[in-house]
Amino acid sequence: MEATLLRLVRGEDEARRQAEHGLETILARHSCDHRADELLHVVHTLGAAGSAGTRPTAETACI
Repeated sequence: MEATLLRLVRGEDEARRQAEHGLETILARHSCDHRADELLHVVHTLGAAGSAGTRPTAETACI
């Protein structure tokens, strides 16, 4: 890991590539569409069990 950090500190091109890749990842995985897809997946997974009208407890709210 130390070698990787030194390469990023010393190499402007490598640091730029890493930053671009990080931004692409953030934009791909943290969009409203992506969040909506995740929520729909949760709803689909819970199915009828999630529509029982009960509120989740602290223990069941965190998956």
